[in-house]
Amino acid sequence: MEMQQTSQSKAGKKQKNLYFSEQARQLLAAFSANMGISQTAVVELLIREKAAKDSVILPQHEAA
Repeated sequence: MEMQQTSQSKAGKKQKNLYFSEQARQLLAAFSANMGISQTAVVELLIREKAAKDSVILPQHEAA
């Protein structure tokens, strides 16, 4: 992942946009195809693994 950028969504919540280098995109596609899951699921898995190693508390989804 090269860069993160924060922006406001229509609901007023902050969202993170991730930008990937070409090599990272190719690696993400390969992991996705190999694991048989979406690229979004691969990114979420990697974020959760990184957070678990770094003892970061991930935000919980708010109840609607």
